[in-house]
Amino acid sequence: MRVSALGGRALETQESQGRAVAGAALLINGGAGEHLPEVVSRFSSMHQFSYDCSCGSETLNFDMLVHTTVESAIDRAMSVLWLYLAHPLLDSRALDRFKVRVFRGAQSMPKSVERMTTKQLVNCLFSEDSQWRISELPTEVADKIEIGEVKEMLAHMLVPSNLEIAVSGDFDVAALEAALVKYVGILGTEEGQSVDSPQPWKGREDELFRLSFGAGSKSGTADHIVDDTERAYTIMGFPSVNRWGQLHSDVPGAVSIDLVGGKGLDLVPDTLTSGAGGLYCKEMHVSRCMSVANDIISNRLFEEIREKRGLVYSIGYSWRPYRLLSGGYCTITFMPKFDQVSQSVEQVKEVLKSIIDDGFTDEEFQGSKGPLVTKVRETEKQNVFWVQLMEDLGNDVSPKNTDCIRQVADHYDSLTKEQVQEVVRKALGHSLDNLSIAAGTSGPEAPKSPLL
Repeated sequence: MRVSALGGRALETQESQGRAVAGAALLINGGAGEHLPEVVSRFSSMHQFSYDCSCGSETLNFDMLVHTTVESAIDRAMSVLWLYLAHPLLDSRALDRFKVRVFRGAQSMPKSVERMTTKQLVNCLFSEDSQWRISELPTEVADKIEIGEVKEMLAHMLVPSNLEIAVSGDFDVAALEAALVKYVGILGTEEGQSVDSPQPWKGREDELFRLSFGAGSKSGTADHIVDDTERAYTIMGFPSVNRWGQLHSDVPGAVSIDLVGGKGLDLVPDTLTSGAGGLYCKEMHVSRCMSVANDIISNRLFEEIREKRGLVYSIGYSWRPYRLLSGGYCTITFMPKFDQVSQSVEQVKEVLKSIIDDGFTDEEFQGSKGPLVTKVRETEKQNVFWVQLMEDLGNDVSPKNTDCIRQVADHYDSLTKEQVQEVVRKALGHSLDNLSIAAGTSGPEAPKSPLL
């Protein structure tokens, strides 16, 4: 089960950054009702259910795993959920522990070539007003967070009208409905609060769910880390579309793309050709084409850069498709040999250009789509898959509807090479002109020549 509170870090400003993240830490580590966190944890362990809380860029999530074979398991789990949502203890000691974790993370960061290089990429890829939202929380910012500010942030998100619950699994429907009415149905009524309290983002969607990228290409080099092991790490990134095919930026010269609902695409089919066929969710066309392209691009990079040319020890490609924020981004990460960083970067650019200009082969397409369809058909049997798939069905910011969660594997299976290539060219065609590159090294001695 997942309870999602819309907002997450999107509700933070540069002046209030960290409060939503701290809120998740306080919620899960501060206890509930009059019970200390260790008491609630022991109770859940005794009755075989577990819970966790996390804060992302768009939502704050409270997850529960319940063994429904245990008698009254759903009722007990829902009672704990009610305590956390209605009466979180929010102990100041939990905030102190959160600050300690941030401090320890900051201490270890200068020893990690991956994290130091990622920090450089964030500074190159995003505009200044978005960098802080993506970066790790600085110690000096965390130290200034006060518990009253965190409570206020949580109060904004945990209003009943801002909560969405997704449940998947084997359970007695009547028992679940009764528990939902008993514990979730009363949220917001106990202290005279209206259950129709306005969502904190209402009317401010364009302002809050905005991610801003810089214009053009940039590069940066992280400080060398003195270490016994000689290593190099490189990340190349560029802006792209979010899950729905949108990339919006107000920065002069930056790229904007609108493929939402298949807009600007010529090859979006009206019906599926696989499985039962019929009408489907066209809003998911871009996302599913990009998922197939992910595997094709990763495989091509691995084959060309590592296997054929031997320039890197490892290489991978990924697409970060935000669900609600106004864009996404792609990254290519690799570990080149110490003296071949620049050469590796140029060869990666060549491979990326060849994919955009010349497309990919039938063999590459089938070699990526086939395993992906098989994987989706297998994961359709898992509760986690359905909980994630149902996310956003209950909020007004997302265009997701129930059609988007039907015939998922059939949709992937219906895609053609030409459809995927069309989306790749529209969503990634600007990449080489808007490429951010960050490199870092560790070893006994720093490189004698510039990395980039």
